Amino acid sequence: MTGSSKECRAHAMGCLKQAELETPPGRITLLAIAQQWLRLATELENSETFLEVMNHIEKTWEDPREVRIITNGGSTPDA
Repeated sequence: MTGSSKECRAHAMGCLKQAELETPPGRITLLAIAQQWLRLATELENSETFLEVMNHIEKTWEDPREVRIITNGGSTPDA
């Protein structure tokens, strides 16, 4: 099952709209469900951001064995 934070927020809005029509016990339940949808949306956004950063790092990563440190004199140190 896949989804997006946008879909989660839409589900939360649906719960909030339905909660307006319910009696207190049903309203409390729907408000709790809406809160969970919003929490899931936030977690998805955080995960998406994390994955974007990790993908960027992976694409730009250089093998440390290939990186040469340049000294003040502009030459590489003797290995």
